[in-house]
Amino acid sequence: MAPPLRESLSGAVDRIGAKIVENVRIDTTHFVCMEGRGREWERAVEMNIPVVRPEWVEGCEREGRIVGVRGYYLNADPKLRQVGPGVGLQSPQRQQHQRGQAQSGSTTSIPN
Repeated sequence: MAPPLRESLSGAVDRIGAKIVENVRIDTTHFVCMEGRGREWERAVEMNIPVVRPEWVEGCEREGRIVGVRGYYLNADPKLRQVGPGVGLQSPQRQQHQRGQAQSGSTTSIPN
């Protein structure tokens, strides 16, 4: 993954209260990548961990919650992605509530 994209994702992951790990672990909830290859991707698939595109992280941040993965799988139709009003258009109370939902200890693996 290109360094600028990785930095952008790292910032988004921090803002939603999740964390990035280098290797797939038992507590990995999602595997974010651009293409399906590599040892860690294979481990994620073997462990039935959702393998999603980077846009999934952006969708979670935009929605203020963990969004469904169906539209974010590597081969998914982009039309299936959940697009909502965005966090910036919601009341501060709703933002705080949704931010609390997103901060559920999600552990995301993003390969180097």
